[in-house]
Amino acid sequence: MAHNKNSISLKSYAKINLSLDVLGRTPDGYHRLCMIMQTVSLCDSVFVKKIPDSDEIRISCANRFVPSNDKNTAYKAAKLLFDEFPDETRGFGLNIRIRKRIPVAAGLAGGSGNAAAVIKAVNSLFGLSLSKKKMCDIGVKVGADIPYCIMGGTMLSEGIGEILSPLPAFPKTNILLVNPKLPLSTGAVFSSIKNISDLPHPDTKKLIVYLKEKNIKDFFRHTANSLEVPAFAKLPVIAEIKNALIELGAHGALMSGSGPTVFGVFTEYGEALNASKYFMDKGFKTFLTLPVDHN
Repeated sequence: MAHNKNSISLKSYAKINLSLDVLGRTPDGYHRLCMIMQTVSLCDSVFVKKIPDSDEIRISCANRFVPSNDKNTAYKAAKLLFDEFPDETRGFGLNIRIRKRIPVAAGLAGGSGNAAAVIKAVNSLFGLSLSKKKMCDIGVKVGADIPYCIMGGTMLSEGIGEILSPLPAFPKTNILLVNPKLPLSTGAVFSSIKNISDLPHPDTKKLIVYLKEKNIKDFFRHTANSLEVPAFAKLPVIAEIKNALIELGAHGALMSGSGPTVFGVFTEYGEALNASKYFMDKGFKTFLTLPVDHN
């Protein structure tokens, strides 16, 4: 973190879902989830600078798929903080510059991570002294993954994503992310769920035991992502990537979030590197990453 009284630069980490269970619907239409989340070392950079004598929030990003207006989750997070703390932020605007490395709409919480970084930045730059819990309470109003992105590490995430409990750290392994360079809408995946009993469901209690034991082999025998069924139906290449990762030596492979990114976990760096080259030759985007304990 680079920081002075007027500007701050933060890393905004990607996340993967070590498991994802769809449990049902809330009365207001959200899906109730139970997930094990993990931060990985792939990250964006978020630079936030105070603008004196302004009330404008400016967003800039070279990636053409990232909105540079009030549709951006980082913008929404900043606006919410300015509205909640008008006295502390009066007389200032913000310049938010995002350098993207995390693919957009990829199931890696890139946008949520950017918003989480902005919440931390505004908290620091304006001396708001907000606890992590308070930052999470603000973040969930913008997006369900933002509280997790504020906390980071290995976490059990429940509700719509806002109920977080720390878990034992995931073992130090090589995590290969494979993205087929095809967009997949989260809304489209969730809306195509007809009956949750038709979906695969992880055994979360067992998974937590295996995490404590650092038992990756059994962990991946009992994990699942309930969203793989509707996602595979929309983009069959996701299933092909998952199967290929296992054939290339991964201890386990799973789609992250609502896709289309798939990750494979390797103990040997050489195997992960060979797998990365295999997918790059097929024209896919790959990232060799490591687990990150916390933000």
